[in-house]
Amino acid sequence: GAFAGKIISIILLAATVVVFVLGCFVSIFLDNNGSNIGGICFNTMSSDLNVTGVSPVAKGDLIISKKIDSTEYAAGDMLAVPSSVSEGCDIHIVNTVNYFSGDSELITTDITNASQNANSVMSSTCYGVVNSYIPVIGGLLSFAIENAILVCILFVLLAAFWCLLLVLLEKSAPKAKTKK
Repeated sequence: GAFAGKIISIILLAATVVVFVLGCFVSIFLDNNGSNIGGICFNTMSSDLNVTGVSPVAKGDLIISKKIDSTEYAAGDMLAVPSSVSEGCDIHIVNTVNYFSGDSELITTDITNASQNANSVMSSTCYGVVNSYIPVIGGLLSFAIENAILVCILFVLLAAFWCLLLVLLEKSAPKAKTKK
């Protein structure tokens, strides 16, 4: 039992460290005005979608989008666009693309807005085509950024707990008898 407890404690300690490091890494690029890692942008969804028949993306979800060349946009693409209401992004669907030299004007429908009016978005200002989303994570990361000291203390205490559990399991394990 003590051996299994040690293995579980080590796995949970490693998971705690990995979650902390990944959270810190992603939070650097979260809602950072289009800054990206290899063309991938991370943004928090600013409001719920108001259109039926579309994936259930909600406020606080982490939106992962990929920046593409201005000539690669096509009708039907889902775009992550800077929110006009708050920090984060909104999702628009491209209706038509007007190509200009070096930039494209995208005529879009804002699916986060109930009125769904047509909008004009320049390709240089959008965060790219939406690849995927992770529910709730964006909101959690935003909360963690706002309360960074408390979250750091929480992770340190959690890591200390797993280390303490490892020490206690080591002390409680039966010792092997050695011959003199």
